[in-house]
Amino acid sequence: MLRPIQTEDHDELSLITMNLPTLDRNLFPALLQVLEQIETKPKTRIVILTGRLHVFSAGAELREVIGLETPVAVDRFTSIPLRIVELLSRWNKVSVAAINGHCLGGALEIALACDLRFCVDSLPGNADGAFLGFPETRLGLVPGIGGNYLATRVIGFAHALELILTSRLINAEQALRIGLVHRVFAREGFGERSMSEAREIVSELRTPICWIRKAVFGSTYEEDLAKAQRSEVEIFRESCLRPETKESIRQALLINRNRFQRAS
Repeated sequence: MLRPIQTEDHDELSLITMNLPTLDRNLFPALLQVLEQIETKPKTRIVILTGRLHVFSAGAELREVIGLETPVAVDRFTSIPLRIVELLSRWNKVSVAAINGHCLGGALEIALACDLRFCVDSLPGNADGAFLGFPETRLGLVPGIGGNYLATRVIGFAHALELILTSRLINAEQALRIGLVHRVFAREGFGERSMSEAREIVSELRTPICWIRKAVFGSTYEEDLAKAQRSEVEIFRESCLRPETKESIRQALLINRNRFQRAS
């Protein structure tokens, strides 16, 4: 059976691969456990998070979201993802999201918590290119683990509002243009190029990355993120429990199932 998370150590660099196409209840605890283990390794300076094959992650598993019936269940569902975003935002490691394919919803929130984002190209001829966005708003949901705040910090209010409001998916080149990602690489050799680029960026770094984050984002960055997460969870909880949202998710699952059956 395929493990949800796979890790590889390359000297000062740790590579984490998410082996599942969605962020489900099996993946989240495994990812948090691996991150907490890496946090204790002083030798590790760089952590790269990527996906398996040609998908970074399609976000939360909708079949799990639709099953959330109480505020307590929603809070339990978001508790580990919130801790993952919080850890990535404060630890003294340089974290890189190597976006090797579609990066949607909660997966984009986690990528935004990373210090750097590299993305595989979406140029014509690359059928497996990456698309990024928050499609959950077309279902009646909102980003719920810090993504609204982080998107605003990373790409500015106007771009963040448009991305979330429209639920539009953008390709790698558009993401680079608005500052959502830092580098775009070709599919061939993407993993090796991401590791090489990360090493080069960090090679001359002597200042702790946690100090740099506070200098760039402000001394109250961690407190501001925690406050934003609390607010976002409240809104996500309310949106998740609405009957209209559940009906939208049911329709989306039905459409996806019909597409799969036709493809089979």
